[in-house]
Amino acid sequence: MKTITLTLSLLFLPWLSHGQLLFHEGFEIELPEGQTTLGNLNGWQESWNSERDSQAMVPEYNMHWESPFPPRGRNIQISGTREGAFKQLPEALNGQTVYFSFLFRFFQKEGGLGQFRIRSDQGHVLGAGFQEGRFQVQAIGETATWGNVRDRENYMIIGKITINEDGSEVNISANAYTTRASIPLEAPEEWSGETGHKGPARRWNGVECFAASQNVAFDDLRIGLTWRDVAGTRR
Repeated sequence: MKTITLTLSLLFLPWLSHGQLLFHEGFEIELPEGQTTLGNLNGWQESWNSERDSQAMVPEYNMHWESPFPPRGRNIQISGTREGAFKQLPEALNGQTVYFSFLFRFFQKEGGLGQFRIRSDQGHVLGAGFQEGRFQVQAIGETATWGNVRDRENYMIIGKITINEDGSEVNISANAYTTRASIPLEAPEEWSGETGHKGPARRWNGVECFAASQNVAFDDLRIGLTWRDVAGTRR
């Protein structure tokens, strides 16, 4: 059996004012011989809406991005109806404002849904990605959409999430960039997509890649305290 390696950094240390990368998953995973899906490998597990193993494949496909992230040999691809890969964070994000980023590409000319999500311990969702061919952010039942997503093009989504102390009030904002875009050095004052939700207290302590009815690739998930932690602006 091959050695399993995972490029993963979980650094939930006391919050620092100068910025810090809190979570990074590069999916540089060497699967055991004969295994093709993520399954329960190294703590990743299937999304909460199914008892089956995750259908997230781990192909040798390069999600190329000139910068800030170097080309990598692996990502995950999720296909099928309502499939996902979930991981619980060592500490909840309640009471914090954090930034996130990820690379994605989808392989369907129209329709479908693909999201990177922050999840509560009750399964509620803060999501960023696309639905029905348009970029989208979601805060539980509230959504905002913008722009059009092109089939088979690499994108970077960068966003911000604010969660109050008891998790009852949440806000999510995001922008989408192609490989041809110039990523700003500082966080934007205005976002392409913004939405929020107020409701009962919740504990936001999970991350998930999720797709429905198409093939979606995800890579380089990052959560940090500042824009530069996740945007890596070296252009």
